[in-house]
Amino acid sequence: MRKLTVIMLILAVVAMSAVSCAKKQETAPAATTTTATTATTTAAATTQAAAPAATTDTTTTAAPAATTDTTTTAAPAATTDTAASTAQAAATTETAATTESAAAAAEEEEVPTYTPAAGTRVPTTLAEKFSYVMGVYCCVTFGDDYAETYFEYYKQYIYYEMDSELGKMGIEDTIRDEFLYTMDDMNAILAEYATQWSEKLSVENLERAESFLAENAKKEAVKTTESGLQYIVLQQGTGAKASRTDSVELDYELTLLNGEILDSSYERGEHSTFPLDGVIEGFAEGVMLMPMGSHYIFYIHPDLGYGTYDLDGSGGNQLLIFEVETYAIVTE
Repeated sequence: MRKLTVIMLILAVVAMSAVSCAKKQETAPAATTTTATTATTTAAATTQAAAPAATTDTTTTAAPAATTDTTTTAAPAATTDTAASTAQAAATTETAATTESAAAAAEEEEVPTYTPAAGTRVPTTLAEKFSYVMGVYCCVTFGDDYAETYFEYYKQYIYYEMDSELGKMGIEDTIRDEFLYTMDDMNAILAEYATQWSEKLSVENLERAESFLAENAKKEAVKTTESGLQYIVLQQGTGAKASRTDSVELDYELTLLNGEILDSSYERGEHSTFPLDGVIEGFAEGVMLMPMGSHYIFYIHPDLGYGTYDLDGSGGNQLLIFEVETYAIVTE
């Protein structure tokens, strides 16, 4: 049972974490696919450490050809042998019966094996149930000795609503190989909580973004366009301005409202080139305001940025702060 728990829970939690990890590699302004983009996102790896479960290797799905063996069709003449056909039919029936019995046994095995003792705290809310299941997950993934450490790591850096007491209960139950919930129930809890958690973060992020922009707009140096883009001019260049159909050579650094640097061409030590018709609306609008040789800071509302797309596992509706220096309009 514990072996089955390891397999099923790893699959479930990796499903929660994999999307976040993949998103971290798409945080450059050119969120849409373009061959002209030279930058690659690197700083997003700063938050990937918060989900160690994502290291589970799922590349085994890259070999579907293993299921396409058709060599059994090489002996069609066998269909004329009545005795052989009868024997084959009997074997098929026996195999089906065996498979059905095994499935029934597996289903029976998933039934919870115990009821908590009187006075024991039992999870009631979704967050409490999630805490218990994450305790199970941490135990089967990181081992008995490190389960609590990893549980608290998740609680501190990601799921701050988790309950340590119920997480410990999940760990202890896993060590005993006795569980409050069936495997299907635990997977359902993980999936439901992941959805609600993402929605919760998006709402909170939007509130923070709009509150920040409202205060930021009051600053003397901050200018606001009709679309709501805010920017500060650090240095005004004297070159030409780009149009939406141009590509621009530039340097940039993308920072979130919490101060996390999500991506930076400065850190890579090389300029980037972006086609302005392939980047987010706020970034394109800001760059088109800049004569070549300028240095600006943009404050981009989520509606002009990535919207509800979760960039780094901390929810959608992130306010984006770009520092940008333009050098040249690139011609093909």
